[in-house]
Amino acid sequence: MAVVLAYIHYISFALAMALLVQEWSLLKDVPQKPGLLRRLSVVDGLYGLAALGSLGSGLLRASLTEKGWGYYLHNGFFHGKLTLFVLAALLSLYPTIYFVRKRKTADDAQLEAADLATLKRIKRCLLIEMHLYALIPLLATLMARGYGFTK
Repeated sequence: MAVVLAYIHYISFALAMALLVQEWSLLKDVPQKPGLLRRLSVVDGLYGLAALGSLGSGLLRASLTEKGWGYYLHNGFFHGKLTLFVLAALLSLYPTIYFVRKRKTADDAQLEAADLATLKRIKRCLLIEMHLYALIPLLATLMARGYGFTK
């Protein structure tokens, strides 16, 4: 059970990061990509599922296996890791809301100047999210080695 949950946790995290990179790379050369908003909407939805898989499997690991909540709740790196995850989740709301609103017109829509400016901001959000995600494994490694534990 512990091995399966750890595997799901790591794969979900890696998949979420890969989907962020995919979203970011789709935003290169925006005007030349027909059907872009629909593809971005799909990738963003998959990213959300992967992030939920990572969060859910992590909570199950802390509850059912590993060191237990007593260890995690007394570890500053765990709190840092969760904070980075929450910040990335909050940042991801902006692109998600935009893609959900645009999904119905994504096939026919001509990207206007306002859309291009919004997509530029979304690209910046994705870049910040990727940087936040890149720090999470560092904090997880420190946490797993016992650093940051206070009692």
